Amino acid sequence: MNKILKHLLIFIALLAMQGIITLSAQDVQTTTVTGQVVDESGNPLAGVIVKSFNLKSSELTNNNGEFSISVTAAEEDQIVVSEPGYDFYVLAIEPGQSAAGEILMVKTRLIDPGNEISLPYGSLSNLSAVGAVSVITGEELESYPSDNILEALAGRVPGLVINQDNYMPGQESVGASVRGVGAAIYIDGIPRDITGLSASEVEKIEVLKDLSGRALLGLSGAGPVIWITTKKGESFNRKVTISAETGFRNPVTLPEYLDAYNYATLYNEALANDGFDPRYSQEALNAYRNQSNPARYPNINYYDEYVKSTAPFTRGNIDFQGGDDRVNYFSTFAYLRNEGLESQGEVINNNRYKLRGHVDIRLNDFMKMAVNISGSYNTQRFPNEEDGSGVFNMFDVFSRYPANAHPIYFGDKLIISDDYPTNVTNELNFAGFAEGKVLNAQNTANLSIDLGGIVEGLSFEARASFDVINSIIQRKGGTAALYRLETSGTGADTAVLIVPEENVVSMSVGSNYVTRRTEGMTALNYQKASGLHSLLVNAVFYMALNETRVTYAGYQPDKLEDLSLRANYNFADRYILQADLSYTGSMRMPEGERFTLFP
Repeated sequence: MNKILKHLLIFIALLAMQGIITLSAQDVQTTTVTGQVVDESGNPLAGVIVKSFNLKSSELTNNNGEFSISVTAAEEDQIVVSEPGYDFYVLAIEPGQSAAGEILMVKTRLIDPGNEISLPYGSLSNLSAVGAVSVITGEELESYPSDNILEALAGRVPGLVINQDNYMPGQESVGASVRGVGAAIYIDGIPRDITGLSASEVEKIEVLKDLSGRALLGLSGAGPVIWITTKKGESFNRKVTISAETGFRNPVTLPEYLDAYNYATLYNEALANDGFDPRYSQEALNAYRNQSNPARYPNINYYDEYVKSTAPFTRGNIDFQGGDDRVNYFSTFAYLRNEGLESQGEVINNNRYKLRGHVDIRLNDFMKMAVNISGSYNTQRFPNEEDGSGVFNMFDVFSRYPANAHPIYFGDKLIISDDYPTNVTNELNFAGFAEGKVLNAQNTANLSIDLGGIVEGLSFEARASFDVINSIIQRKGGTAALYRLETSGTGADTAVLIVPEENVVSMSVGSNYVTRRTEGMTALNYQKASGLHSLLVNAVFYMALNETRVTYAGYQPDKLEDLSLRANYNFADRYILQADLSYTGSMRMPEGERFTLFP
């Protein structure tokens, strides 16, 4: 009984305290505090949230950045000012204080509303862009010792996967995919080969992951897009930059394959699971494990045999940039040399020379022109396929040949087998070599006209480009004598000649191709902001003609046309509405079905 009475008294006391607290909260006296929120340039910020810490109330600043908010009058309060892209600002309000004065908001380093994201045929504040976009600056890439920009992006962008099948300098087979879908590459708004692009030329790289960011590209924007912007000159900021470095690069990781014993054991297990007899006897398994007869029961670790741990590189560049109120310029000359990971044969290398010039000219108060010209020249030397059909890729062989495929040598004779007819030592040392030369020229001209004198926020843009890639490969073929290992009736191992030795001294043209791309674009743009509202509208017509000629065949044309519309509405950097429409046609499709509407 006493315990029940005790709990009842505690419950009544809690109710009484709640009443006192509620009454106290209702009797709180307030006062009004006014102020203005501005950015680092002194410009008023509209739509900024201002909160009272004690009262938990909030207000928004008006178009002049001004606010009026209630705070506690009898005790110290705090007002908290917050805006996306800016650091939080906390101001203590003393009892009786009625003016907060001017509150300066400082941009955060992580999200800067002034930073623009370059989208196809336009740009938006990073707070107004719809869809996922990742941004990497050129400075972040310059520390990576590679002549391939895609390699340098590996591990830097969420959702971006870089795949590489060939590590040979100048012949790297590098692909990029975002969320499992292959990505297209655009350089300064034009689909271009990224092979000759050096990190010193890059201003920034944006990975457009969602359809809303690339819808204006039509068919070309069906998958993710890697959007690359090259550097430009800056007014009244003349600068010369010289850099040179040399060093070694090494693979982050390499595949690990089964040794001969484990391969044969698992092979037998797979056959047993399907109801078949084992292929390898216990004697063979023991020989693979003990290496008692390496000629008949080989165990080859291809990476230990043919791959170095590091490969040297050398690169350097000199950049010039500057300008005044009418003309800005940027130019760069870059050189890079990479050597391969092959531990045998001639030195495999790739030498690249790159030159780029970009000039922006202000013709008058409403018209601007830009010219961007670049060229690269690559010389490559790499092992030849035994039959002269292409470039020998030893890593492809490693992925297909088990450790027990065949021995490399039997005595001083190179060995192959019917199932595995390639001997890597022969390919690297005796099958000859190929020399490649690639010339890549890219030319772009832009004209932009400010039509604000007619309609405020209206502008016109036109662009034309012409690109040429010319590649020629010369080969010197040959092969050493190749043998097959056979076992006689007496159990002796014998090398039987299969391919006689051949040495071709003369050079021959292995392949030659020329690719020409002509592109044109016109766009009418409208962009205006008023208070909490901002609107961007783009209307774009795009045309591209690709022509490719392989060896001595004729040119094969491929034409693409696209008419696109985009509208982006932003309210207070909080509510964003975007609509895209694209009408695209390709001559790859049959007549009558070449054009399709993509909303």
